[in-house]
Amino acid sequence: MNGQGANKGVLFFLVIIILGAILGGVLGEILGLIVTGGILNRILVTGISLSLSPATLDLAVLSFTFGVGMKLNLLSVFGIAGAMWLFYKM
Repeated sequence: MNGQGANKGVLFFLVIIILGAILGGVLGEILGLIVTGGILNRILVTGISLSLSPATLDLAVLSFTFGVGMKLNLLSVFGIAGAMWLFYKM
């Protein structure tokens, strides 16, 4: 392998993981709207928020602000696990 294939594999893996997290998160939010109240709603909707506060790079003429954040709920974690399973099955 010339190295490019390895990088392509890592990039594909990251895309699959991110898509799994997004799909799981959206499904969790939709199911949370359908199942109103109770412990099942809290399990589906409640999650943890991970974020890096914005950092600014000021170049006098141009200014960049970088930051990232995400909310993981239970179905997001299942989505990530399913995406990893799918990646290794391919």
